[in-house]
Amino acid sequence: FAGVMTQNIQTLLRSINDGDTWEKTTLSLPLTVPVSSIACTGDTVFAGTDGMGIFRSFDYGDTWQQINEGLTCPLVKSLFINGYLLYAGTNGGSVFYLDLRNSAPGAIIRKFDDGELKRSFAIVLNHFEILCKSNLDINSPVFCTVFNSSGRLIYNKFVKSLAKDGSIAIPIRTNAIYCVRISTINATFGKIVAIFK
Repeated sequence: FAGVMTQNIQTLLRSINDGDTWEKTTLSLPLTVPVSSIACTGDTVFAGTDGMGIFRSFDYGDTWQQINEGLTCPLVKSLFINGYLLYAGTNGGSVFYLDLRNSAPGAIIRKFDDGELKRSFAIVLNHFEILCKSNLDINSPVFCTVFNSSGRLIYNKFVKSLAKDGSIAIPIRTNAIYCVRISTINATFGKIVAIFK
């Protein structure tokens, strides 16, 4: 699948022969609303858009339905599927998820909330890094690890002490959804975050 602009609309093209030939799907969006991310599982395809939220197709792009119930930001920049959950990263850093076991038209998308961890581990996003701020002792050594949406370790660093404000800056260069973990001798804190340029 590939998002393209054609004949004054935004749409998706699909290929069933490894890219040798391409054909239009029936997804038709305004010129100002590009497809920004795509995720697939079997014949089910999800298209994240930059202004109209998420669209879903159960038949490999023949027909589409908008599924935005519970999604509070329509600017969807990243999608990925992990097990039975679809994660959606939106402009501004909020991450949402949809339980794929619920195929009803009115399926509710929920905001990712890691509850108690918020008191110990905050994330600040900018164009160049993930800034982790914690209320841990700044003299405590910590391990900082980051995994991409495929579960691959992309950053692993031992920090002897935190900055004076309790923060750690992690350089990230690619738009995506990441799992960030901060580990101390006594505890491990984790968050799923989205970062965009």
